[in-house]
Amino acid sequence: MIKKILLLAIFLFLPLSALAAAEAAPAADRDLALLIAKSRLNWRGWELEALGAPDSVNYLWDFGDGQLGAGQKIKHDFPGAGTYKITLSGSDGAGAVGQIEETISVGFWHLDNPYLQILLGVLGLGIIALTVVISFNLFPKYGISKV
Repeated sequence: MIKKILLLAIFLFLPLSALAAAEAAPAADRDLALLIAKSRLNWRGWELEALGAPDSVNYLWDFGDGQLGAGQKIKHDFPGAGTYKITLSGSDGAGAVGQIEETISVGFWHLDNPYLQILLGVLGLGIIALTVVISFNLFPKYGISKV
């Protein structure tokens, strides 16, 4: 019976002492563990979300293209093709801070890229024109006759 009371007291006391130690620890010892969830919306657009921290955390995003943003969930359009280093910083009211970096590549070869669409359109028209010219040269009696 005494062993049961002693075990119960230990299990009740340890979590309370660990909580008190965490509250008494300096802010530098209480880093926030942050994660970034990313989802591509279109050629240049991404939706980013901060994970792993309580709701009371303030978030600051540096997108690596000169733009900043704030909030736990944010959408951002990058200026063009390239590799961007995103930095997410978080802090709570008690002084705990956290920071994580993530790299996003915005490629040129994405079908939503309007420059690629123009390039493919021009190439397609060129192939059609070349096919017409070759057809008229291979089968002159069906093509345009020279007078």
